[in-house]
Amino acid sequence: MKTRSKIAACAVSCAVLLGGAAALPQVRNALFSGTNVSAAVYGDYIYDVKDGKAHITGYTGTESYLSVPSSLDGRTVVCIDDGAFCGNENLKYVSIPSTVERIGLSAFESCTSVSTLNIGSGVKTIDATAFAGCTGITSVSIPASVTKIGVSAFEGCTKLSSVIFPATGDVKIDDAAFINCPALKTVTVQKGVTKIGEMALGYSDSDGSTGKPVSGFTVRCYKDTEAESYAVRNGFNISIMDPVPAASSKAEETDSSKSGSDSSDAAEDVTSSAADSQADSSSSSQAGEQEQPGRLSTHDWDVDAEDTVLGCGDVNCDGSIDYLDIDYMISFISKDVEISPAGLKAADCDGDGDITYLDLSKLISAINTEITLPKSSFAKN
Repeated sequence: MKTRSKIAACAVSCAVLLGGAAALPQVRNALFSGTNVSAAVYGDYIYDVKDGKAHITGYTGTESYLSVPSSLDGRTVVCIDDGAFCGNENLKYVSIPSTVERIGLSAFESCTSVSTLNIGSGVKTIDATAFAGCTGITSVSIPASVTKIGVSAFEGCTKLSSVIFPATGDVKIDDAAFINCPALKTVTVQKGVTKIGEMALGYSDSDGSTGKPVSGFTVRCYKDTEAESYAVRNGFNISIMDPVPAASSKAEETDSSKSGSDSSDAAEDVTSSAADSQADSSSSSQAGEQEQPGRLSTHDWDVDAEDTVLGCGDVNCDGSIDYLDIDYMISFISKDVEISPAGLKAADCDGDGDITYLDLSKLISAINTEITLPKSSFAKN
C-alpha cells in the first residue's frame, strides 16, 4: 500500500498554532501551489482568483451550519482549495454547491463535528485526505460527476456507515480512500464505479502499518463489475444484485444521487435469505410512496400544529424559522423523523416538489440572512 502524505495536515496544524487562521492561506500557497498568490477576502471567506474564478483558501467564520456560497464578490466558486477548512471544529453541517469542481487536499480534514455532508452535483475531484478524520459523518452520497476519490479521502471517518455510489458515471476510488471506517460493514457499489484501489474499502490499518480486512465486510454489487472483481481479490463477502428494475431508469438519468439510493433499495440481494429478500422487496415497493424525501406520509398530524406554520422555512410548524427547522429538515432527509404535510410544503424551499439538501442549503442561507425565502404562506386555508 502506498504511504499516505500528511504534509497538509501538519502544515495546517502549524499554521493554527503559530499564526492562527489568518496564516492558513499563506501556508497552503507555499506548500501546494508553489507560487505566492495574493488572497482576496469577501465576508468570512479568503480566496484566490484564477482564470476569473474563485478558489476558497480559508474561512474565518464561526457558523455551525455552513452552505458554501456558489459565488464570492461576483466570481463563481469552482474550488475549495487545500486545507481551506481543515480542523474547523465549529462546523456541523456542510453543503457544497454544484459550481465547485474540486475539493482539495485536506480541505475538510479533522472537522470532527461535521455530521451531515452534502456534496454538490458538479464536483469532479475529491482529493486526498479531503474529509479524513471527520469522525462525525454518518453517511455520504457521491454524485455521478465525481471521477476521482483520492487516497485516504475519507480515512478515519469512524461513524461513517453508509456510502451511496452513483449508478452511472466513471468514479475511480484511489487506495485507502475509506480505510479505518469501522462502522462501514456493508457497501453497495453501483456500476458508476469503474476503479477501486488497494485497500480502498473494507480495511483498517489501526496498527499503523499493514492494512487488515474488516471482519465480515460485504460488497453488494452487480455481476461482472469492478466491485465484484475487488471483492473477489480481497476475499470479501459478495452479494450479487439483480439488474435495476426499469421503473428506476428515469431516476438514474435525472438524479444520480437519488438513483444510487433507489437502486440500492430496489435491487434484490440474491445471496440473502428468503426473509431478507422479502424485506428488501417490501422496502423497494414502498420507496416511492413513503420513504422518499419530499413525499407526504400517512401520519396523523395535529391540525392545530399545522395552522401555526409561517410559510417557507417553518419546517417544524412552531411559528418561527430558526436552527430548529434546520435540525428537523436534516433528520427528515436522513429518514429519522416524519414531517407533517404542512411542514413538507414549508420545507420545499426551492419549490420543486422534493425535499433535498438543496432545500436545506437555501434554508441555511436564509437563516444566515444571505437570501430571502418566498413570503407566501403554506398554512391550511
